[in-house]
Amino acid sequence: MMETLNLVVGLAVVMLLVSFAVTLITQAVVALLNLRGYALRLKVTNLLVLIDNGIHPYDAAQIAGLLLRNALIGRPGLPWLIPIPDPPSPKHPHARRKVRLRFKFGLRPASVVHREELTRLLLAFGKEPREYPDTWRWMWRSLDTDDLQTKVRTSLDANGVKSPEKALENIRRKIQELEHTKPDLSNSERNNQAIIEFAKSDFVGKLNGWFDQTIDRASDLFTGWTQAIAFAVALLVAVALQLDALSLVNRLSADKASQGKLVDWAVQHVDAAGPKPAAKLGSHVFSAAQTALSSADLIPLPDPDQWWKRWSAAVPCPSVSSEPGDRPKGCTLPKVSLLGVALSTILLSLGGPFWYSALSGLLKLRSTLADKDDDQRTDRQTNTTPKPAAG
Repeated sequence: MMETLNLVVGLAVVMLLVSFAVTLITQAVVALLNLRGYALRLKVTNLLVLIDNGIHPYDAAQIAGLLLRNALIGRPGLPWLIPIPDPPSPKHPHARRKVRLRFKFGLRPASVVHREELTRLLLAFGKEPREYPDTWRWMWRSLDTDDLQTKVRTSLDANGVKSPEKALENIRRKIQELEHTKPDLSNSERNNQAIIEFAKSDFVGKLNGWFDQTIDRASDLFTGWTQAIAFAVALLVAVALQLDALSLVNRLSADKASQGKLVDWAVQHVDAAGPKPAAKLGSHVFSAAQTALSSADLIPLPDPDQWWKRWSAAVPCPSVSSEPGDRPKGCTLPKVSLLGVALSTILLSLGGPFWYSALSGLLKLRSTLADKDDDQRTDRQTNTTPKPAAG
């Protein structure tokens, strides 16, 4: 029983260390693509279409993108080269100004938006085009928002908001009044009270009625995208490292020394890290992975020739030191199995937190079994007469 448990612990350690890399790569890809922001933009688009069935989904997508890229809530994006003209000269106001190319950081859709924020942004966007500041940009070019603002204003008028300008003015005045008379209220409560009092309409009713469900759907969509990317990254890592779960189990069952190294590493690091691995385990997980895996040739990094050969036949193990003669005699890496790589991909896609919690549970079970084995060994080695059963 203990040997089987040690084998499972060794396999879990390998999956934990490799899945940390999968998790880091997945988080980097998700942050680079801003998937949370684009999921929110897609669902806000659906919300705008739901509020006004007359608006086209393409226009709703542009409006949602502009609202979530507002300078107050938008996320920093990549720098772009944009033409910026020099300020006019006081002496020659009508002279032709030079246009210089300068870097400016763009804005990506916000990943979080509150209900009162979205309501006030929509009201501000529905103001008369001449009253709205022309500060919208898409990448490196300015956008003509007059047509989109007109459509939002028409939608607001059809849903009971006749004058967005007046509604915003009253909302701001009411927020100041509530802040003076009821300072114990939170900012969100003051905003909601002011909006419900001075923008009471079908527009606010539809937005408040569907906002929470829309945010839940955006979270579900983001989770699905993240899981798909995690599976793709796990597949790439498994193929790049030629991580064959089936051959790894066979090697660990035959190589007790490597199995013992992995179990010792788990007891030393995972069991001592406690319930928060990010704070204590993450600082030395890579150095520990190097000592626990590379020294045992469990996940070697062969040269390109060996990498291709392993898909068709077994190859000699790479040397673990700088001396070419230090390679163990008879050490060969088995042929890579496609079924084993597929199984490794599924196991790695579960993520580092899953394997950490699973490994913690396995170590507790192993500790319990080890204590029982010690007690039984002590009983066998002593001549203590067993106590009679009660009753």
